[in-house]
Amino acid sequence: FDLAFSFRHQMIAAIDAGYRAIALELPGHGSSDLLRAERLPAREILRIIREALDARGVEKAIFVGHDHGAKILRELIAEDERIARGFVILATILSGRMPVDPTLLFRQAFSPNFFLLALEEPGPIEEILNADIEASLRYFHRGNAAGSIAFASTEYEFFDEIARGVDPGGALLHRDDEFAHYVRAFVRTGFDASLAILRPISENHRDERARRETLDLPMAFFLGGKDGQLPKERLEGYCPRELFPRAELFVFEDAGHFPHLEAPDAVNETLLDFIKRI
Repeated sequence: FDLAFSFRHQMIAAIDAGYRAIALELPGHGSSDLLRAERLPAREILRIIREALDARGVEKAIFVGHDHGAKILRELIAEDERIARGFVILATILSGRMPVDPTLLFRQAFSPNFFLLALEEPGPIEEILNADIEASLRYFHRGNAAGSIAFASTEYEFFDEIARGVDPGGALLHRDDEFAHYVRAFVRTGFDASLAILRPISENHRDERARRETLDLPMAFFLGGKDGQLPKERLEGYCPRELFPRAELFVFEDAGHFPHLEAPDAVNETLLDFIKRI
């Protein structure tokens, strides 16, 4: 539900600091070719990323990913750690490989309206999200603010809330002209590609188990202190160095799920310092 444009602040900061910076769209997003598939396994996205890097002559890079994008990049690096000089993870934590299919655990813990279960059948969620592109984007592209609905308190039933027209509260993350860019992009593509990328959970799990679990390279977790999708209780006892011995963790206290958009100056300063140190 996002675009490479969301890294605009970091791109400018990196380029101004003298670095080469590339922001890749996920397949079917932005101005990329429309995606017709109902399911797009992560291994296909990894292939596309590798081809894009090869075409640009990139042999080694510092990778930065937000939420699901960071999880995809973890798999890219797990296949060949030599490709990465460093890895920055925004707004999510990375854990060990699940011993069982995650969908089995989701069914035990949540209702069928849990967002990753609700999208399993192609069609219904596409219809909900595509019915009002702007309203759907406003739901997801909001920052932390008093009165915002905490995702955890509603058991992550995103699509049910959107279908009911729930006002989630929170401030829009973009200026009007910036938000118009997202609306134009998703009017062209719909949310079909976003759902196709999230859908193959079981298939991705099988592939992941064949890849290494640990990563031994400089890593940094950038988390929002008021992230409604990653409440603080989920962070209690979390120690990234158990799996990633060279990892650091930074919390931007006043930011929500999009620290790179909500606190761009602080994130950029920390990011550039991380780059210099590695």
